[in-house]
Amino acid sequence: MNTQNRQKSHQRNTEVEELLKELNGLLAIAENEVKVEYEAPKYPCVFVVGCARSGTTLLMQHLASLNIFAYPSNLMSRFYDTPAIGAKLHHLLINLDSKKEVFGRDQTTYFESNLGKTKGAASPHEFWYFWRRFFKFREIQQLSEAELNNVHLELFLKDLAKIEQVFNRPLLMKAMILNWHLSHLAKLLPKAIFIFVQRNPLYVMQSLWKARLDFFGDINQWYSFKPPEYWELKNKSVYEQLAGQVFYTNQAISKELAKIDDDHKIFLEYEDFCQDPENILETLKEKMKDQDFDSTINESKKSIFQNTNKISINATDFKKLESAYQAYL
Repeated sequence: MNTQNRQKSHQRNTEVEELLKELNGLLAIAENEVKVEYEAPKYPCVFVVGCARSGTTLLMQHLASLNIFAYPSNLMSRFYDTPAIGAKLHHLLINLDSKKEVFGRDQTTYFESNLGKTKGAASPHEFWYFWRRFFKFREIQQLSEAELNNVHLELFLKDLAKIEQVFNRPLLMKAMILNWHLSHLAKLLPKAIFIFVQRNPLYVMQSLWKARLDFFGDINQWYSFKPPEYWELKNKSVYEQLAGQVFYTNQAISKELAKIDDDHKIFLEYEDFCQDPENILETLKEKMKDQDFDSTINESKKSIFQNTNKISINATDFKKLESAYQAYL
C-alpha cells in the first residue's frame, strides 16, 4: 500500500516507528534466549484469508473473543521482531491480569474497527510487519519462485511456534498478505486451516472506494494489496480498478485453495456469518478435530452481527461499479 499521501489520521508516527525499531533491537538478544520445544507449531494454525473489506477483521474479532486461540494483539504487534517477548508481555499484562489493573476492560468483545484497525491492547492485529520480515514484497504481493526460496522458513516457523508455546493454544492469524501463496503456506504447515471470507463483490468494491477516500482523501490512490494484474489495472478507470482488484484477488485465493485438501479449508460468506456467527464455530471445530486437535470451542455470546451491505455512495457511481464488475464476469 502506498504509505505516502495518507490522510493525517492514518499517517505513521515517526517517533513511534523509530522507538519500536530500537526497542525490538534491544530485545533481540533476549528473544534469542527464549527456548522453544518445537521447530514449528504443533497445533493446527487457523488462517483468515480474503479480499480486503470482506469482513476478515470482524471474523478475527469474533474468534479472538472466544479465548481459545493465540493471536497477534495490538500489544504484541509492537514486538514484530521479537514475537516471543511480545507474546509473554501479552500473557502477563492481559491474560494473567485477572483484576484488569493494567488495561482495564477486555476490549476483545468490541466488534468495531476502522480499515482493519482495532482498538484495545488485547484486540487482534493484522501483524503485517511480522509477515514482511520474512516475505519481501515489492509493489505487488506475489513473489517469484526464487524470492520464495530465499525466505528464512526455519525462523518463520520457529517464531510461530514461540507464540503458540507461550499461550499453549492454536494460532489464529490473518494471512491475506499471502493470498497468492496459500498453497505454499499449507505445505509449510500441514495442519493449517484456511477460512476464506467472501462478501458480495459490489459491496467490497464500494467499501474499497470509501477506504481510498478515508485513507488518502483521493479516490485515485490504490488501497490494500495489489494483485499481479495491478500493472494492467493502474491505467484504467477507478471503477475498473476496483472491479479488477476484487475479481483477481478472489480468483487467486480460489486457485490457491483448489490446491489444498478440503479438510484444510472453509468457505465463509460474510452475509451468512453476520446472520449466524455460531455456524462457523461448529465447522471449525470439526476441521480442527480432523487435524487431531479436540477443540473446546463453545458457543459465543454474540448471536448476530449487523450486515453493512447497503448502498452508501452515489447511486451513479455504484451502478458504474456494478457494470465494471459484470465486464469481468
